Amino acid sequence: NDQRIGLLPHRAYASILEHAIAEKGEIESIGLVTQPFKKEIARSFDAKQVTLDKSRAIAEDLKRHLQHKFPSAVIKIHNGENETPFRSFARLIKAKKVSICGSSTFCTYPVLSVLDGLGFVYITERHSPWARKLAGVLPNIRAYLVPRLANNFTAKLDISQILYWLRTQDPQGDYVINREPLLRNPGEMYLTSMEVSQRAKENKIKRAS
Repeated sequence: NDQRIGLLPHRAYASILEHAIAEKGEIESIGLVTQPFKKEIARSFDAKQVTLDKSRAIAEDLKRHLQHKFPSAVIKIHNGENETPFRSFARLIKAKKVSICGSSTFCTYPVLSVLDGLGFVYITERHSPWARKLAGVLPNIRAYLVPRLANNFTAKLDISQILYWLRTQDPQGDYVINREPLLRNPGEMYLTSMEVSQRAKENKIKRAS
């Protein structure tokens, strides 16, 4: 349950793909690289059935959203028994049009290494603060910021709440959402990742005293 990583709105991925189409041309296929849904091959800390069920529901919902937005594209989820980390890295690096890394530590470096396509890397203060600088140096790399539903918050929500947020949240701004209200409108107060970290430090100091 790490507030530094989390889920991004479906519309954020669709918007990036639309940008890539405008720059690189029509996209014929879209691959979603995610953790396995089977307990037997999932990482030990992801192997709880409730976590796997949420992951499957989220990935399939994103697939449906993208299929609706890009009806002519063939969309597949890549996470079977033969989908090793190295194969996943290769998919991200060799993407022909665009490679997208969400709020994750897994995909940052392969997306920064994309060969022919555009690489979109999500910026967080902790594990990729330098992405913005690289985006200014490497012509095919883009850094982006959208609202993030932090992992330490999603664990407290049921899947219907999570999917509702993913389907409806407007992908504008640089915010981490890890407390109620789940949905926030532009102009309302948001907590940035840095503010969340600062608040956690203050609470820790209070408890210690």
